[in-house]
Amino acid sequence: MKNPITGSISYTQRFGSALKLDPHIHSLWLDGVFAEGEGNLKFRNVSPLTDGEVADLMTAISEKVIRLPKNMELIDSEGIIGKIL
Repeated sequence: MKNPITGSISYTQRFGSALKLDPHIHSLWLDGVFAEGEGNLKFRNVSPLTDGEVADLMTAISEKVIRLPKNMELIDSEGIIGKIL
């Protein structure tokens, strides 16, 4: 595939049906990509992630989320809160 382009659209909804504060995001994502082909873009389906790929992604994200407060010196290496902003 040459120069694949993905896409999504999202918006934030601030209130639920009972008009109380309930912020959440609605999103639509393409299940494929647009790629160059014969002078124009063509849509190509992309296979879903495997369980292993999802596990690898979640591991990478969780390591970064845990590392951030440590780098900001908000918690120590054992996870004990050191200071509050």
